[in-house]
Amino acid sequence: MNKEYIEHEKAFHKNLQDFKQGVIDYFLESPSSESDNYYYNLGKEFGDYLYCSQEDMIIDGKHKSLHGE
Repeated sequence: MNKEYIEHEKAFHKNLQDFKQGVIDYFLESPSSESDNYYYNLGKEFGDYLYCSQEDMIIDGKHKSLHGE
């Protein structure tokens, strides 16, 4: 492996970790000092998307609400 590939791989894994932390912080409602990080903010937006779409899930052909409705 060349040095450039290794650097790109490290950057990818760092960005993925930032994204995952954003999703986790969204659901834990935990503010972070990472708020100016692009991938962290994408993770928080994705967490919001997941939260907002949870009631639209269909399981076994039936609408299932996570709130028991």
